[in-house]
Amino acid sequence: MAVKPWIGALVAPNKSIIYFYVEPANDPSAPTKKLTLSFVNGFKVEDSRQNMFWGKNPDEIVYCAAALGIVMNANTLNQRYMGDGLS
Repeated sequence: MAVKPWIGALVAPNKSIIYFYVEPANDPSAPTKKLTLSFVNGFKVEDSRQNMFWGKNPDEIVYCAAALGIVMNANTLNQRYMGDGLS
């Protein structure tokens, strides 16, 4: 008892408070709903350098965020996106 003083504090669990999580069945079909991207907030600059550029027009900024390429108009804040899975 002196080596493991916490042994006396252990109590077996009460069966009435144990809940078992049942995972839902795997459904391989594609989801019926789709997400739409409205605006990308944020830009990581802590450990990435030289990945924000001016576009062809002087008011366009081109940069990456997550797995997206973004072209943003600096005057209107409208964004266009390039990335896998976007339509």
